[in-house]
Amino acid sequence: MANPNSLEEADKWLAEKKLNSYGDPEDMMYMGGSPLFNEATGESTDRYTYLKNKYPDEPWLSSKSKSQSSTTATKQLILFIGNTAIIIMWFRVCLTFFSHGKFGFGFGSESEPEFSDFAPITMNETMCTTKLRPRTAQALIISTIELLNSLTGLTKSNPMHVLLFASVRTGVELIAAPQLACNSPQHLFTVFMWSLDGIIRFGCFAADAALFLLGRGSPGSVPVIKSVRYTVGPILFPFGAGGEMVMVLSIALQTGNWAIYFAASLWPLGFYPLMKTLLKQRRRHFQKLREGLEKKKD
Repeated sequence: MANPNSLEEADKWLAEKKLNSYGDPEDMMYMGGSPLFNEATGESTDRYTYLKNKYPDEPWLSSKSKSQSSTTATKQLILFIGNTAIIIMWFRVCLTFFSHGKFGFGFGSESEPEFSDFAPITMNETMCTTKLRPRTAQALIISTIELLNSLTGLTKSNPMHVLLFASVRTGVELIAAPQLACNSPQHLFTVFMWSLDGIIRFGCFAADAALFLLGRGSPGSVPVIKSVRYTVGPILFPFGAGGEMVMVLSIALQTGNWAIYFAASLWPLGFYPLMKTLLKQRRRHFQKLREGLEKKKD
C-alpha cells in the first residue's frame, strides 16, 4: 500500500491537472468501472501503484516526499539483498538432500529391517557430516540478517519473536543435533523442513522487494505473494518445530536426563505465540482479500 501522504499529494496534483483519480481525463469511462481490476486475470492493483506506473517520475511528490521515496527504495534494496542471501544459503541445504540423499519411506535392509531405519529421508553419515551439517550452520548464521532487519526497523517483525525463532533453531542444530547421528531421521526431516521454509518465506520477502524496485508495486501490495507465504508457512512451521521437539526428546530418551525432558516440554510454550501470530496474520490477510472482492462485486 502507498504512503497515505503520497496518495494525498497525488490527488491534489490530479485535481490541479483536471484529471480523474486514475490520471486520465475526467470523462474517461472504464470497462468494469475501474482500471484497477483486470477482468482477464482476476488481479487488482492498488491506485497508487497504478498512478506510479502511468507517471513513473511521480510529478506530484515534493522534494521531501521524493527523499522519503528514495529512502524506501534503499530499504527495499537492502531487504532484497539480505533475503536473497538467505534464500541462497537454504537452497544449498535443500540441494544437499537432492544430490546426496534419498526420499521415500523404507527400511534399512531387506534381510534385517529395523524400525529405527524407517525414515522419509536417508543420507550417508559422511555426506551428512561433511556437507549437510556445515551448510545448515552457515544458513542459520546468515539467517540472523532477519533479526538485524527487525531490530533496525527495516521490517515490522517483532524482534523478540524473531530472536526466539532463530535461537531455538540455532540451539537445536549446534547443541542438540551433535548428540544424535547426523543422518538420524529426526535430524534430516527437521533440517529439510527448515530449508523449505527458508526458501519459500524469504523468497516471498525478496519477491516483494524486487517488485517494488522494478516499479511493479508498493511493499506488500501484491496479494499473491502474501497468499503463498500465509498458506505454506502454517504448514511447514509446525513440521519444523515438531521435528525440533522430537530431536530433543530422542536425546532425552538416550541419556535419561530429566533436564532435557523438561526442555522438550517447553517447546509448546515457544511454539504457541509464534504460531498464533502467524495464523493471526493469515486471517487478517485473507479477510482483506475477501473484503476487496466484495467491494468489487458491489
